[in-house]
Amino acid sequence: MRAAAILSLLLLSCQAETSRGPIALASLTPAFIPEGDLFSTPVLLDARASTDPDDASMSYSWRLRETDQYLIDSLDTPPPGCSDHLRAPCCVVRFRGERPVPVELTVTTENGSDTSTVMLGLTVD
Repeated sequence: MRAAAILSLLLLSCQAETSRGPIALASLTPAFIPEGDLFSTPVLLDARASTDPDDASMSYSWRLRETDQYLIDSLDTPPPGCSDHLRAPCCVVRFRGERPVPVELTVTTENGSDTSTVMLGLTVD
């Protein structure tokens, strides 16, 4: 009986410590802009579909590698869950349209121990 109780405690302990980590899911809408757009087209960077199987709170970090190629749009009425900064689940950005822009999203759990990153690319057509 005692061995079964110890085994049960060990199994519960192992299950409690196993974290599956967040899953970063992201989209760009639209996924392309016209060449020479000159910041005309608003593009929604959206990570609201990202999840954590353990239901941990998550933080978001968007990274746009071409710093001279974008402006963050400050909308009067942003979509639900969106904000005017790159640490929100979603935001609206306008791009210059000179060349494709790599976009990276990293989702981190509240304790900072688990992350998930996804890469996207804005196409210029």
